[in-house]
Amino acid sequence: MKKTIVILLLLGLEMFGTQLQAEFISSENLSTATLRNVLSENYGTKIEDDEITVSTASGKIFLKVISLKKVKILRFEAFYSKYDKWTIQELISLANKWNDSKRFLRVSIDPKDGSSTCDYYLICVKGIDGENVIASMEWFVSLQNRWAEFVINNGKTTDE
Repeated sequence: MKKTIVILLLLGLEMFGTQLQAEFISSENLSTATLRNVLSENYGTKIEDDEITVSTASGKIFLKVISLKKVKILRFEAFYSKYDKWTIQELISLANKWNDSKRFLRVSIDPKDGSSTCDYYLICVKGIDGENVIASMEWFVSLQNRWAEFVINNGKTTDE
């Protein structure tokens, strides 16, 4: 009986330790492959050219791991084609208004075709846990949806 309890306790501790290791990704192990493992539980994903393409209800998001000395940076990026309702100059004005009043999600407009790029950068000095990766993806999706709403409503959001 005592052996059974000890074995169960050891197995429980072993599984607990494995679970903690699985949730945290150290900076050294932070890569497109490790991020894909976390994200593929909730999203359709594929890796192309050292970048993860994540399929969401809002469209495709591109996630890249950038190495800068001992720091890793996650870049979340999404692209939109031109909104036909607005001229390129009007879209640039809306992007400037967004960037002046909002934080974290930066928007830029291509002056040639009016397409927009939304991007967000997350610095990971020691690493990141899986829940934070999922939460950051969900947050990025909500911010890009707010950008789309901002454009559609001529520079206004529902929380203003």
